[in-house]
Amino acid sequence: MAFAHKLRLSLGESRLRKRLKEVRRDKRACNLAEARTAGILFDATDPSGFEPVKSLVSQLTDRGIQVQIIGFVNDKKVPDAYLLRRSFNFISRNELSWIYRPTPDFVDDFIKTPFDILFNLDLKNFYPTRYITTLSRAKFKAGLYQDENEFLDFMISLKPNPSLDNLIYQLLSYLGELKTQPPALVIA
Repeated sequence: MAFAHKLRLSLGESRLRKRLKEVRRDKRACNLAEARTAGILFDATDPSGFEPVKSLVSQLTDRGIQVQIIGFVNDKKVPDAYLLRRSFNFISRNELSWIYRPTPDFVDDFIKTPFDILFNLDLKNFYPTRYITTLSRAKFKAGLYQDENEFLDFMISLKPNPSLDNLIYQLLSYLGELKTQPPALVIA
């Protein structure tokens, strides 16, 4: 079983690298004051992770930022409690191709949307969220530092025990203070 999983993952990674060559995005640092749109990816397997993400969505919408969210449930079925969440989309293992590529149409729409900021809040670095993050046309991608997250533009290291609450807090803190304009040149 482990061999089959590794083979499928390896084929998925190979396919992802090929698709990445076709991706064109306008890379640009963006802070929270400048952002108008944001995408959020998170691990929705554990229901306790839902509240911090809901709080983040509330904070971003209070700033006037339009938000789209995809949660990945590492199970065969999305729990019924998630199904009635407005503006939240969820994918489960049943909605993955043989090589673990997410197949719902809303995933392709999410990938094609040029968000000002993409928040990858997946602490476990599941392949489906990494796939979406890698191919996303977001201008600025932020998330947890992990070796596999090489396609993020801004990473936070939270060793030894990262938590979702802390990751969100750190991202909001740093992205709130991020200077995106070069300082004015003063000639004396």
